[in-house]
Order: sequence, then C-alpha cells, then structure tokens
Amino acid sequence: MPSFVSKVTDLETLGPLIGVTLWPGPDARSELSPCIDTIAQIDTSSPYTLIQEGLATALGLEPVQTVKLLTVTGMVRVRGCYVYRLTLEFPQHDASYAFGIFAVEVPWMVDEDNRVKCRIGRDVLQFGRLLYNGKDNIFSLSF
Repeated sequence: MPSFVSKVTDLETLGPLIGVTLWPGPDARSELSPCIDTIAQIDTSSPYTLIQEGLATALGLEPVQTVKLLTVTGMVRVRGCYVYRLTLEFPQHDASYAFGIFAVEVPWMVDEDNRVKCRIGRDVLQFGRLLYNGKDNIFSLSF
C-alpha cells in the first residue's frame, strides 16, 4: 500500500497539497497520451474530485455526463458542470498509485495563484487513509 507523506510549509493556510499527474481515460497512462503534472489540494468537504476549467480540453477528453454543483458558501450556483473520465496518478518518490476516476470540471479558479489545478474529493479519499497532523505540520495519504 503506497503511502505519500508531505511536509507543507503552512498546512493551516494552504491545506494538504500533493503532486499528481492527470491522464486521459480510465486506465493507466500510455507513453503517447498527453498528461498534466500539477499540484492537488485534498478537500474533505467536496464529494467530487474537481479539475480546473480547460484541463479536460488539454487532455482531449469528452464529457460523460453533467452534474449540478453549489459552492461551499452557497452564494454561487453552477449548472451543468461537465464530468470527465480520467486517470489520477500519485507519482511520489519510489511508489506510484493510479486509478480511473470521474472528475468534475469547474469554471471558477481552483486556486488563485493557479498552481493548484485539482481538488481531490471524498470520491477518491474513500479508498485511502488520510492522516492530518497539524501540530507537526504534516499529513499522509495511503492507499
């Protein structure tokens, strides 16, 4: 079971951040497939994994369905966000873990400084163990 441990500069402010790679399709990557390496934020408040608008196009994905979302504040309602099938990979150190997921593409900025292009929701976290140690400023994610 791969385990990914990360020490974050400011876990309280930034939350748990982890490097991920996004690949088209539900299966593991292929050498010819486009991919996107990015930073993901773990978001236990989200039922879905979210990707930044434009990533699905960059990966050549076609939507498989739509869902309606409501922002955390409840102030902005979003109608008909597209859902895409893709592979989410956690390429950390000597281990790597990848699996097919359904991700929702959102039209608002996932992160204002544009480093974070993915938020990992409970749809993925249900398969792992997330340990959050705020006192030591570290977290770990195991699958």
